[in-house]
Amino acid sequence: MFSGTIADKFTCALIAPVRTHYEGDVVEIISSEYLRKALHAKDGDVVKVRAFSSVPQRAVASVS
Repeated sequence: MFSGTIADKFTCALIAPVRTHYEGDVVEIISSEYLRKALHAKDGDVVKVRAFSSVPQRAVASVS
């Protein structure tokens, strides 16, 4: 699990779920905000995600 931000505005947590039907490229985002509404996002939209850890990481995710 990583802490992070979405669109440089909302704090969140990111987790990589361990599920047999995921190929390893899925990240779930947990936030106290309803992000789809706050970002006016729909399936396929791209949002900026920053994950914080001891090693700098960059990620781009689409909403699905």
